[in-house]
Amino acid sequence: MVTAVSLCDAETLDLRITGLKGRMLKNAEAILAFPPGLVSDGIIKRRWLEHYRKQIPARLSEALEPFGYFHSRPTVELLQEERDRFILRVEVEKGPPVLLRTIHVGVEGPAANDPDVIKKLTEFPLKERDILRQDYYETGKKELRDRALGRGYLKAEYTSHRILIYPEENLADIDLNLASGPQFLFGDTLFFGADDYPNPFLHRFLAYQPGEIFTDLKRRQTRSNFQRSGRFDHFQMIPRTDLVQDRRVPVEIHLETLPPKRFRTGIGYGDNSGPRLTLNYEDLNVGRLGHEFKTDLTLGKTFQLAEIRYVLPEKQHIDNALAFTLGLQHEETDTYESESLLAEGEKLFALGTGRVGSFFLRYKQEWHDIGEVEDTSRLLLAGTRLVAYSFHDPINIRRGYHYRLEARACAESLLSDVTLLQVLASGNLSRPLIEKFFLLLRLDGGYTFKDNPFKEIPPSLRFFVGGDNSVRGYAHKSRGPRDDNGDVVGGEGLLAGALELERKMGKNWGLAAFYDAGSAFNSVKHMDFIHGVGMGLRIYTPIGPIKVDVAHPLKEKSSSFRVHVSIGFEL
Repeated sequence: MVTAVSLCDAETLDLRITGLKGRMLKNAEAILAFPPGLVSDGIIKRRWLEHYRKQIPARLSEALEPFGYFHSRPTVELLQEERDRFILRVEVEKGPPVLLRTIHVGVEGPAANDPDVIKKLTEFPLKERDILRQDYYETGKKELRDRALGRGYLKAEYTSHRILIYPEENLADIDLNLASGPQFLFGDTLFFGADDYPNPFLHRFLAYQPGEIFTDLKRRQTRSNFQRSGRFDHFQMIPRTDLVQDRRVPVEIHLETLPPKRFRTGIGYGDNSGPRLTLNYEDLNVGRLGHEFKTDLTLGKTFQLAEIRYVLPEKQHIDNALAFTLGLQHEETDTYESESLLAEGEKLFALGTGRVGSFFLRYKQEWHDIGEVEDTSRLLLAGTRLVAYSFHDPINIRRGYHYRLEARACAESLLSDVTLLQVLASGNLSRPLIEKFFLLLRLDGGYTFKDNPFKEIPPSLRFFVGGDNSVRGYAHKSRGPRDDNGDVVGGEGLLAGALELERKMGKNWGLAAFYDAGSAFNSVKHMDFIHGVGMGLRIYTPIGPIKVDVAHPLKEKSSSFRVHVSIGFEL
């Protein structure tokens, strides 16, 4: 490794260190960096250089002792490679390392019986006969205390923390003992700065109840609940450890609210809608009760939607609510055209962090024109769904997962024109691989159990493949089983998936290569998969990702390519 001090057309002095690598080399380079003024006006100051050379052994010891080497011996040479170029070469012999003879790392107090603290204790990064690494020691020391603090032992402190080093014997002993003190509990919570919201509504965001262990996890979950609600601009949580009674810590939460009434506009593009304009109005605090009122209007070339949604929050958890929806929708694809009116009531309930379940009842009136059939359908669907998610960053989704399971049914005897049961499942997974590479997986499936002829089922309950959220290289919902005239009419079942490898090109850029496959079918024996491959560009923005994909349909005999552009979150 070479470090240089230079001036154009003047003497230059380089530092070259051999015999070290990795973190030891970087530390030595930092500590042995040339002092300012060693080269001045293009001239190397020889007296300064000689003084610097005499300091190298002491400085090198300072650089290597944290890594367990106390007997380093450097050999220093000044070499002249060219007329005006000099190299100061430092060849390092590290010498024998200092090994750990004994290690005592203990915990006393109630935390000595806490499984989480004991687990961290057993994971201490140094063991007997290891080389003494003081950076590992400091890391393990900090992590052990942080674990105790995170488990509610708010007065955890080290009663002893020392390393005894015997350089002559190349041995060292560690003595580390943590006194946990009592385990504290959450007490009552007081809110400041959110007077427009009722107190019971604010308590929904708390991830803890009075009397629960005062854990760091519960504190982070509470912060996340307030931040993702979209109602608050500032959050501060203050444990009042000075007011503890019976080990219960009162909590103050200070909030600054955002304006509850908002109007947004946006533009986007997607396979299912073409160019689209979106208008959104919401009031997140109707009647100062915390109720939500939202209206959405989407105007696209092939897709239009007008929807009103009212949400009544319930107590105990942020995800507990009653929701009511009214909507009008028009969709036109290569295979069908439909218009529908729907009304839905849904009961949502929390099933743990990142999991929400619900029961819903949906009435839908749908006019459709598909194949040779033009008809109107009436459906009263009852169903249940489970949604689970976990994302490191909901905007730049490169680590996390999301899945959705749903079952819905209707019967001719209950205000419906058909009798059927439909099950659906979808999910995606994103995982980092080696540096700058990410793997993305997507899977969609569903099947319909029916009593009526297939032609009586409206297109919104049929399955198709093709498009940027299905199989790229094909038009949106353009493939599926055909009728006797050769028209695509959709199928009773669906199985589709995607495999995508993305390389990060910057904080908000990426290049992707993908393979898609899918089939809409009427029976498992007659599944006919289509396939698509291609490359894509990813741009991650605060309003959602911009995706540009160029895909080739492998099922087609031509060498055509199809461009898929998606701007903003897909509908």
